[in-house]
Amino acid sequence: MITYPLAALALIGLPLAVAIYALHNRYRRMPVSSLMLWRQLRKAAPGGVVVQRVVFPLLLLLELLALLLIALAALDPRWQSWRRQRPITIILDNSASMLFAQEGGGQTLATARAALRRRIKEGNYSPVRLILADDTPIPVSPRETAHFLTTGNLSVWDGSSSRSDIKAAVHRALASGEDPAALLVIADHAPPPGDADFAAIHWLAFGHPSPNIGFIDARRADSRGSSQCALTVLNHTPIRQVVPVVLTNGDHQETRTVDLAPGAARRFTVSLKDAKAPLTARLPDDAFALDNHVILLPAAPRPVRVIVAVGNPVSRPLVERAVEATGLAQPAVAQPDLVITDQPDRAVPAGCWRFDMISPAEPKSLAGPFFADSAHPLLDGVSLRGVIWGARPGAILPGDPVVTSAATSLLSETRRSDGSMAFHMQFSPSVSTLQLSPSWPTLFHNLLTLRGNHLPGFTATNIRAGGRLRGACPEDVETPSLQLPDQTDAPLAPGRFDLPVRQPGIYRLRAGSFARSAAVNFLNAEESDPRNRLTAEFGHQENLERRHHTLTSATPGLSLAALAILLVHQYLTRKRGG
Repeated sequence: MITYPLAALALIGLPLAVAIYALHNRYRRMPVSSLMLWRQLRKAAPGGVVVQRVVFPLLLLLELLALLLIALAALDPRWQSWRRQRPITIILDNSASMLFAQEGGGQTLATARAALRRRIKEGNYSPVRLILADDTPIPVSPRETAHFLTTGNLSVWDGSSSRSDIKAAVHRALASGEDPAALLVIADHAPPPGDADFAAIHWLAFGHPSPNIGFIDARRADSRGSSQCALTVLNHTPIRQVVPVVLTNGDHQETRTVDLAPGAARRFTVSLKDAKAPLTARLPDDAFALDNHVILLPAAPRPVRVIVAVGNPVSRPLVERAVEATGLAQPAVAQPDLVITDQPDRAVPAGCWRFDMISPAEPKSLAGPFFADSAHPLLDGVSLRGVIWGARPGAILPGDPVVTSAATSLLSETRRSDGSMAFHMQFSPSVSTLQLSPSWPTLFHNLLTLRGNHLPGFTATNIRAGGRLRGACPEDVETPSLQLPDQTDAPLAPGRFDLPVRQPGIYRLRAGSFARSAAVNFLNAEESDPRNRLTAEFGHQENLERRHHTLTSATPGLSLAALAILLVHQYLTRKRGG
C-alpha cells in the first residue's frame, strides 16, 4: 500500500541526474604559445549542452540508487503484518477491606499487588489495562499502569473506598469499545454466587478471615449545654467477646466493657462530662485498624441572626414562637442573616435572606389538594395532609413554586442577583389551621437550617468516610483552605463547597481568622466484616494469545539505506579528490 502517491514526482530526479552526466560543454579552440601553465587549471565542466557518449561511473550509480531510495521512502510504502499479543483487562478491588492485615504481616492489598505483578510478568501479557473498582469505575492511566509494571507501585490503588462496585467496573470494561481478550478480577472475596456477569471471568481472591471487632455507628447530639453520644460495636468473630472501650472526653477518661455475642452488635450511650470537648473512643488493636477509632466533635455554633418584622398582630407571635422553638435563631438588630417580614417594601442588606409573609385580600380556606416539591429542603418533614391553608384563590407568587393548590401559589422561592434567597408565602391565620399543625414549627426549623447551612462552616460536624463534606467559606476571604488529616492543605474557593471524603480523621476549614473542624469516621459494617474474605482462585484463564493486524512502514529502512549510500558516495568523492 502506497501512503503518499504524489511523492512519485520525486522520481523525476533520476533522468535529471543521468542528463547531468550525459550533457557537456563545447569548447572553442584558442591558439596559445604554450600549454605549460594551463595544464594545472584545466578541469572538466560538470555539464553542458552537447550530448556525448554516456559512461556510467560508480558515483552515478550510487547517486541514482540514493535518489530512488529517497523517492520510495517519500511514497511511504506499507504492508500488512501480524503481531502476537496477550491482551488483558484487570479489575482492581479498591475497597477498605483490602487493608486487612494478614497472618505473618503485611496487608491484603500489598499481597495482591505483588501477586498481580508476578502474574503479568510470567504470563507475558500485553497490553495491560487496569480499571479501579471504586464507588464508580475509574480507568487507570497508561502512565500509571506502566509505572506499576516497572516498580510495583500504584498510588491510586490504596483501599480508600468505602464501597467497591466490581460489577459496574466489569460492565465498563465490556462496554468500553476495546476488545478485552480476558477479564481478571483482583479482590479479597469470592464472586457473588449465581451471578451470570462473573461466570466467564477469572477471579483471584487474596483475603483472609482475620477476627475483627469494630465500630459500625457513632452519633453525637448536642443540646443546650449537654451532649450525649451513641456508639455501636459489632463482633465479627465466631466466639463471644468481652471488649474494653476506652472513652476520652476532655480531661475525663473511662473504660466501658462491652459483652458481644458472636456476630452480634451492641449499642451504648455516653453522657459527656465536657459538652464542649470531643469524645474519642478506642477499641483494642486487631487485623483492621480503620474501625477501631472514633472521634465525635461538638456541633459548631451556627446561629442564624434573625429579624422578625411582622406587623400583623395575629401572625407575629405565631412566627416568633416558631422561630424560638427551633433553637437556631439569634436576635439581630444589624447585619441579619434572615428577615421574616410582611412588609414588601422593607429593604434588607445585601446577602441577607428574606421570608415574605403576604397577607391576602379576601382569603379563602383551601383544603387542597396541595402540590408540593417534596425534594425541597424547606419541606423536609412537612406534611400538609388535613391542613387548611388560608390564601386568595388564583393568586400567583413570584419565583418558582414550592407549594401550590390548583392554580393558586402558596409558597415560592426566588434567587436574588446577589446570590441570596427570597421566599414568598401567602398566609391568613384567620382562615387557616397550618399554624396549629406540627408542620408550622417544622417549616421554620427547615428555613433556619437551610439558611445556617449557607453560613461559613461545615454543614455537619461528624460524617462517615465515603460521604460528602459540605459547607461554606467566608465570602470576604480570598484564600480559604481545607487542611486534610495528613496535614496537607487543599485550596478552596470562597462560597459553598461539596467534597467527597475518604480518609478518616480531622478536617479543618481555615479562612483568615475563621476556623472550623469536622471529623470523618470509618463506619461500615460490610467492609469491617472479614468472614467472607478468603484466598482462592475462581474461573480459568483462557488462551489469550491473539494475532494483531497492523501495517508496517518501509520508510525507516529505506531512509537508512539512502543515508548509507550517500555516506559511501561522500567517501569516494573525497578519496578521488585527495
